[in-house]
Amino acid sequence: MLINYQFMKYHVEIIINKPIAEVAEKFANRKNDKLWMEGFVEKTPITGEEGELGSKSKVIFQMGKRRMEMIEEITEKNLPQSYVATYSTPSVFNTVKNSFKKIDDNTTLNRTEQEFQFKTFLMKFMAALMPGMFKKQSKKYQQDFKAFVEND
Repeated sequence: MLINYQFMKYHVEIIINKPIAEVAEKFANRKNDKLWMEGFVEKTPITGEEGELGSKSKVIFQMGKRRMEMIEEITEKNLPQSYVATYSTPSVFNTVKNSFKKIDDNTTLNRTEQEFQFKTFLMKFMAALMPGMFKKQSKKYQQDFKAFVEND
């Protein structure tokens, strides 16, 4: 994990015991987000078709008492291999690169690369104080996605 108080970058990986086509199909259907992404409240399209290259949406999460609103923009869609989106708030800019790699006919590696740019003192302080919190949340979403795909 690379942190310099304004910037943080890391990755997480997980093996999903399903074929790459099935994993990518479930990931591509952005209506599935609410079924596996804890805290997800809603997504409202702003421009373009939701989940398609160049589209923008307002995404709302509820994390305990904290409500977060962010703008999602799809910057790359090359499924089943990759899917890249950015998420911006007044305090953070986050790029999420999801990649999927076929291991065998029934097994897929999902790698998620996260890059954060912190815009406020508070977020820079949180990143410096608790960098593992960000990676832990990314890993939890990845584990929840795996459970969703494998147990659907």
